[in-house]
Order: sequence, then C-alpha cells, then structure tokens
Amino acid sequence: GFDEQSFDESHHARAVATHIGSRHTARTFRGDMFGETLDQVRGFLDEPFADASILPTHFLSKTVKEEGVTVVLSGDGADELFAGYPTYYAQQVAEKIKGVPGSGRLFRAAARGLAHLPSSYENVTPDYVARRFVAGGPLSPPERQATFLGAFLKDELPSILAPDALSTMDPDAPFGELIAHHAHAKANGGNFLDRLTYQDLRTYMGDDILVKVDRASMATSLEVRTPFLDHRLVEMAARMPPHLKLNGREGKYILKRAIKPRLPHRVIDRKKKGFGLPIAKWLHGPWRELLQDTLGNGRAETSGLLSQRAVDTLIAEHLSGKRDRRRPLWSLLMFQWWYEVPFGPGAK
Repeated sequence: GFDEQSFDESHHARAVATHIGSRHTARTFRGDMFGETLDQVRGFLDEPFADASILPTHFLSKTVKEEGVTVVLSGDGADELFAGYPTYYAQQVAEKIKGVPGSGRLFRAAARGLAHLPSSYENVTPDYVARRFVAGGPLSPPERQATFLGAFLKDELPSILAPDALSTMDPDAPFGELIAHHAHAKANGGNFLDRLTYQDLRTYMGDDILVKVDRASMATSLEVRTPFLDHRLVEMAARMPPHLKLNGREGKYILKRAIKPRLPHRVIDRKKKGFGLPIAKWLHGPWRELLQDTLGNGRAETSGLLSQRAVDTLIAEHLSGKRDRRRPLWSLLMFQWWYEVPFGPGAK
C-alpha cells in the first residue's frame, strides 16, 4: 500500500483475501523507504531501466520472501493477451477522429487548449490522459501506442539529446522497431487490436514488465511464475475475435466474465490501475534536492548524450507545478544513476 490515497490499492487486496479466505499481510511503501530501495535496485540493474514500479515490486518481493514464501504467481501478460490496457480503447477512438477531415487542426487546437490546464501530482489524472491522447492522436497506431505508454513524446526526443549524439542516430529510432512489429502482425492477418497487442507483447511486456519482475524478485531469491504466458493460453488468446477481449470500453472482457463468480464485484468492475508510486510528489517535495543534484548544475550533460538546457527545462516545469514531468525526469534520473555507478561506463 501507499500513504497517498490515489496510489493505494491495499483495501482491494484485503477484500480479495477476505473473499477467498487467504492469509493476508499488508505493508506500506513510504517515501522514507525510497532511498534505501533505490540503492538496492541500482545494485542489481545492469542497464538503464526507467519503469519506476520496479521499486515497489522489489519491496513487495522482499515482503513476500520475509513471510517464508519462495514461489509466487503473477498476472503479467493478461493485459497484453486480453486487451486490458485503456490505451486500446483510446486507439480506436483516435483512429475514428483521425479519419475525419481536418482532424489535424482539431488535435492541434485541443493541444493548445490543454496547455493551460493545471497539472496534478496524483496518480494517472484526467489532464495527463487528455494531453497524451491529443499528442498521440495524429500519429500512426504504433507510434501512438508508444506515446500513450512512454515517457517522452515523439517530438520531445530530438530536443533532449545532445546534437552530437543526435547526429549519430538512425532517424527512425526508436519507432522503427515498433512499426516493424506492427507491420509483422498485419502481414500475418492480425486485425487492428491484434497488431497493438502483438506490439506490446514484443516490447512493453518483454522488455519492461517481465524484466522488471524478474530482476526485482530474483534479487531476493523469490521465484515468480506467469501462468497467463503458458503457450497454450497465449495461442488460444491469439485466436479469439477482438470483441471477446475489448468489448466497448471494457478490456479483458472474457477474462472478467470467466473470473467474476470468484472475486468481489467491486474488484472486477473497478478501473484499471498500474502499479505506480508517487514519484511526481516525491520529486517535488522530499526528493527535490536529489533531482537537482543528479540532473542539474551541468550533471546531465556529462555523458555527452543529453542536452543540459532541455533537462533543466523539464526540471523547472516540474518543480514550478507548470507540468507533471515525472516520467521523463525519472527516465533521465535512472539513466544518470546507471551512468555514474562506479563500475559503469561513466566510471572515471
């Protein structure tokens, strides 16, 4: 659980435990645990890894292991197989709007209007969702999916990199890989939803979610198994028509129908929530100096890859409350911490 209400899901976990009659233990991940957990996570990551949920995942793994459990089950894979992310419905809406003549002007006008909305440091908020939707609307579906899930917008990436680094990069990076996965699914007869879920299986799930859980758990000698990724279930899901996965606005439709008799209705019917933590609030408050010391005062440009001016702008926008920049700033922090570890490429 978390002390910050918009991130806390402990009451839902307690309701499930009561419903099924399992032994339940609850722990709270607080801001004062952040530093110690971060140091532990940095110690076992061998590459820059920007998903902040690795911190509570590691804390959870330690908690479970301390309870004497050595093997656990994870629900990873269900969202990609059965279209559980709200981005899939947003994709369908964006495609319909994009098909309307003059939609480009409509998206640009909406972006200008949203620029004046106040930002919030709570969990996924309406202003954040609206900004991401409008930013991704004019793009191709694979680029749009990356916009909905990623840290940086497509037009932000060139500005964050130092000119010398930018000049050496493939102009299609990193979106070329996403477009290729999308095209592969289309060439094999995949419908619109199939192409998006395949792209996420090959990238977001394989390179983020599974990596996060594996590293965070194995660092505590806890084994996590993923029953949703049994090849027989994956193959069955791949053959299902899209309306059994995304039915109107409801994702994981057939999975929810199958499990509904076994869980509390308030859990089945609640909105999707990721395993986030209050990074935005902590960076603005108790970890303000950590942010400035790590990325400010010329530190960000020491790798030769980042533009200090662009990084300073992100910091200023977040600390002033003008924009919630938690995701790009966390990505940059994780890169910088990885770069500066004693045995890393930035070691002197």
